[in-house]
Amino acid sequence: MSTSLSMLTCTPSGPVVDVLPEMLRVWIVEVLEQQPVQGEPVTSDRAELDRLRKENWELKQANEILKLPG
Repeated sequence: MSTSLSMLTCTPSGPVVDVLPEMLRVWIVEVLEQQPVQGEPVTSDRAELDRLRKENWELKQANEILKLPG
């Protein structure tokens, strides 16, 4: 993820929290890079979603078989 965060954004806040603006910028970029892209499920959620979709498909197949005249 490429985050563009200028020094101008961090400069007014740095002195307030007694941190150099460049260090504050680095921390902010690190936190932003750790966040999942909005609308994109995290890996564990994606795996669960895939598992549920497969289970749903299997149940639909079983229901179709049960509907067949026997």
